[in-house]
Amino acid sequence: MPAITLRELRQPKILDLLETSEDDLSLEKVSVGEFRKWTLDNPELADNKLIRYEYNFLTERLIVKCMSTATHDSLQTFFNQTFSAFLVGKLGLLGANQLFTVSSGTCMC
Repeated sequence: MPAITLRELRQPKILDLLETSEDDLSLEKVSVGEFRKWTLDNPELADNKLIRYEYNFLTERLIVKCMSTATHDSLQTFFNQTFSAFLVGKLGLLGANQLFTVSSGTCMC
């Protein structure tokens, strides 16, 4: 991922970076004051379902989380539904339910 400064880290740029990356975006040495200013300058990020971030004031590290795409979630769902159907066919519904619990996805829809 290309180097980026906190000043450049705005919603359109974040979405662009996360669209092409499978890794979280990490910025080191972000002071508490810089982080507070960034959050005040970018209030739209607080309720954005596509952008998640966390800040550790002890390490002064800001991490913008790379959220799973709809394609990623659909593959998990397909696998879980297929595996569930297989187990239900072999063990019955009660046996399958006692054996495992399925949950997947990160969609905030």
